Formats: sequence, C-alpha cells, structure tokens
Amino acid sequence: MATAASAYFSTSASASTSDLPSIFHLIACDGLAKAVRPAVQQLLRFAADRYPEKLGFLRRYCDELYLLVDLVVQHHHLSRYNALFAENFYGLERAVVGGSAPTTSWLKYSLVFSVLLPYAKVISI
Repeated sequence: MATAASAYFSTSASASTSDLPSIFHLIACDGLAKAVRPAVQQLLRFAADRYPEKLGFLRRYCDELYLLVDLVVQHHHLSRYNALFAENFYGLERAVVGGSAPTTSWLKYSLVFSVLLPYAKVISI
C-alpha cells in the first residue's frame, strides 16, 4: 500500500526505531482494505434483494456506488489523518519523504493510486 512518495509511521510509538510499523501491521492493514469491498458489495446485494422495487438499482451500480463511498471515505481520512481508512484503523500514518507537510498533489496521487486504479482494475476484469 505504500507509494514511493510516502512512508508509514506508527502514531502510537515514540520517535525512535519503533516508529516503523511491523510487517504484521502492514499485512493486517492490507487485509482489512481488501475485505471492505466484498463486505459492502454483499450488503448492497442484500438490500437490493430485500427491497427490489426500491433498491433494485443497487445491483446494477454496485461498483460505482462503492467507488463513490470509498472516494469520500479515503479523501476524508487522508485529509484529516494523513492515512487511508485501514491505515488509520491500525494506527499508521503516511509521512512524506523528506519530512515536509503533505500537499494537495500528494493527496490527489494517493487517492488515484489507492481508489481509482483498483476500481479500474475491477471493471476491466
């Protein structure tokens, strides 16, 4: 999940070598990020099956609705916590290499690589 322009740091540790997250944190973070999409899709399918006359469109636009929700949630977490949702859940934070403050272009690149490219991969299959 790390990009070339960012590094992960644990927000709960002091400023030492223990600032770097363990491999277990990164694997757990990646697992949570991969598990959210199927869970949301299952929830949308259940709602569409339960109320087909009102929510039948959810089946057709499931990927697009997930993209919209994911984009809003990830943008909020990147803007507020300098971390994606799953990263923030595990107490990780993205830091720009060089120690400067994150910029809006950094935020845009992070959103493209963490939200839009996975969506393009899913719809191309």
